[in-house]
Parts: sequence; structure tokens; C-alpha cells
Amino acid sequence: MPHRSAATCCCRPTPKPASTRSATSRRGVDTPSPLLQLLRKFVRGAILVDVSQPPWERVLWLHFDHAEFGETALVAELIGRWADLLLLRRAG
Repeated sequence: MPHRSAATCCCRPTPKPASTRSATSRRGVDTPSPLLQLLRKFVRGAILVDVSQPPWERVLWLHFDHAEFGETALVAELIGRWADLLLLRRAG
């Protein structure tokens, strides 16, 4: 059976901008952001197939494969105050 864990990415300057933990967070939000809605659609239920970081870069790539929607990548640019989260899918 696969091991389940939760990934956390924070776009604020913190000592640990990305981490994993074995327990999932149960907090909800009143109004989900557009990014959260897309993450729920393309990443919920998907399998994390690869995690990579190019050498000497502050970029973390998380590659997911979903049975219905195919491949999706979540890219975390961990660059101090200007951190970004990007959700990438192939065109077409």
C-alpha cells in the first residue's frame, strides 16, 4: 500500500517554505481561491510521480498523474518575498 503524506507549500518568507507531513490538515477556507479550486480539480486524487529541483535553483517541481485529467505539475518558486506557486498543464 502506498504511503500517504501531505505536502505544504508556503509563499511567505519562512524557514521551511516547502515540507511534508504524515497528517493532513483539516482546516477549510470560507471562499476557495481560483488556484485552490484548480488544485482540487487536477491534483486531488492524483499520484505524485516525481519531485525534482534543478541544480542551484530555488524551484521545486511536483509532478502529478491523474487518472481522468492526466499530467499536472505544481511548481513552487521559493525566492524569498517573491515566492510563486504555478499550476502547469499541457495545452490541448
